[in-house]
Amino acid sequence: MEYRSLMSWQEAESVRWWEPSTPLPISLERAEEIARNELVKLVSDEVRWQFAEFSIGRFHAPTAHGENWYFALTMKPVLAFGEVNSDSFTVLMNASGEPGRIIGRSVRKTQ
Repeated sequence: MEYRSLMSWQEAESVRWWEPSTPLPISLERAEEIARNELVKLVSDEVRWQFAEFSIGRFHAPTAHGENWYFALTMKPVLAFGEVNSDSFTVLMNASGEPGRIIGRSVRKTQ
């Protein structure tokens, strides 16, 4: 399966808006908690996954409050010595901490 987190600009627009000159509206700890709550719906070994990356994105269409920002938190499993794994999980969230929709689709491996 391949999973993606989607967020429309309407979903990114939240009750709580954010300006880059101000502190982040959600802490990194809270962002990780939101991501783990979504990850646990997909995997049974959520404790093996660690915070890997945090980024901030902006939709091009402004809202009534100004620019429309969203946040992305990526988690990756902790690998055992010699283990190779390219799995990762990224969840998008708005400034209020509401996560984007997670969708999945089957991926057929070719040989």
